[in-house]
Amino acid sequence: MVRQISFFQEVSQYTPQVAGTITGNFDKVTVSELVPQVLPIVRAERQKQRAEALDALDTAMNEGKVVSTIEEVWRLANEGRGQLPLVEKGYHVPAVVAENGGLKVVDEPGGTDVMDDAVDEIIEAVLAKGGEVMLMEDGALPDHRSIALTLRY
Repeated sequence: MVRQISFFQEVSQYTPQVAGTITGNFDKVTVSELVPQVLPIVRAERQKQRAEALDALDTAMNEGKVVSTIEEVWRLANEGRGQLPLVEKGYHVPAVVAENGGLKVVDEPGGTDVMDDAVDEIIEAVLAKGGEVMLMEDGALPDHRSIALTLRY
């Protein structure tokens, strides 16, 4: 098994996307039986990705390429300038789209004009325009009001 993994790593163009490997015979194993072996690899990879995203955020801040208010994030994400939004998992904002296309935060979701979660719409806009998204643990962005968007330019 180790030999096959080594060979795969030598010839594959996807090696950078491989977070880790486990060895054994899994022909008759259920997903729930694999979880205890795979979960530590996934957690370590997510932690690494979050650390890299925070480093990218610091770099972008030094270059003046970060916005951290929901209204600015909305505008720039919809303009296609968003590269990487970092969003705390529990951050949700009900809002309406103003006549000028901007975002107006409201107190409560509900009604035909109100988006239940503008953050979700921002994420979709960034992904649709070729950006990436990093969900962070709640409290991970204390200096950024729970959301920060690094900009392409």
